[in-house]
Amino acid sequence: ANQLIMGVGRTLELDTDGIWCALPSSFPENFKFKSAAGKTFSLSFPCCVLNVMVAAFSTNDQYLTLSEPPPPLLPGMDPSKGNGPAQYKKTSEMSIEFEVDGPYKAMILPASKEEGKMIKKRYAVAGGELKLIKVFQAEVFSSFLAGNSLKDCYDSVAAVANRWLDLLDTRGEDLTNEELIEFLSEATTMSKSMEEYAGRKSCAITTARRLGCFLGAARVKDKGLNCKYVVAREPKGAPTSERAVPVSIFSTDSAVSRRWIRTWCGPAAGLTVGDGDAGVDPRDVIDWAYYRERLGGAILKIISIPAAVQGLPNPTPRIPFPEWLQ
Repeated sequence: ANQLIMGVGRTLELDTDGIWCALPSSFPENFKFKSAAGKTFSLSFPCCVLNVMVAAFSTNDQYLTLSEPPPPLLPGMDPSKGNGPAQYKKTSEMSIEFEVDGPYKAMILPASKEEGKMIKKRYAVAGGELKLIKVFQAEVFSSFLAGNSLKDCYDSVAAVANRWLDLLDTRGEDLTNEELIEFLSEATTMSKSMEEYAGRKSCAITTARRLGCFLGAARVKDKGLNCKYVVAREPKGAPTSERAVPVSIFSTDSAVSRRWIRTWCGPAAGLTVGDGDAGVDPRDVIDWAYYRERLGGAILKIISIPAAVQGLPNPTPRIPFPEWLQ
């Protein structure tokens, strides 16, 4: 199938269950037929050709299916010799079947941040990633179609990246606390009870334990607990898994939120936790460098490194190239 594609177009990626390819715009694509009964149906010409050829060259004509098991052993018979053979039905089988997915205007693959690594086969982020990264990708992919040259294209996608960098560099000054937390928080549902996680460390486990501090241990002991958190900048030097702060702390009673933020993050200089009736401002707690690194990694893989290997200067100089690329 790949040889046929290479004969008329260009293979972009040969996957285990399909072929990402580019075909000439003049190549026959879809045909419509009308039956004698007056019904209309459509078929994809490339798809049909591939299916016919693969079936012709790769059908298994000796596929065996058990139709009758061997007769049971009678008393005194030798088990190694059995009591007759099993019966099998021989058929021709072909389970490979192409389906058309597309056409698309472009195919965008992220690069690896490590030198010498091949392109990672990940077309877009899935569930579990930051909403910040999801929305950035949703905007940036469509921008690859802008402009009339390669430079115009990367200027367009760089503008998207800079808008999201501005959000972090200004600490979300144009967003409400709720909007900011929605972009930066991550959520995990605990599949086991807290007792079963004893001795293990993760952001979700730390979040569950800290939820128990102000909600009560009985509220968090069972499986199915939803742990939504942001990563705090304090205490400095602590692993990320130990700096997870449940987002619900920012909407609880101000005295309670100040108490537990001080307990979890420590009396670090510059960490404003509010006085009197003032609650905790999440901007003073969030590890902005951590989230900038997360966004910067996506920018490097989707924009900066692909631009560099195509001979362009860094479209987003606010995120420097890795040392091996400079």
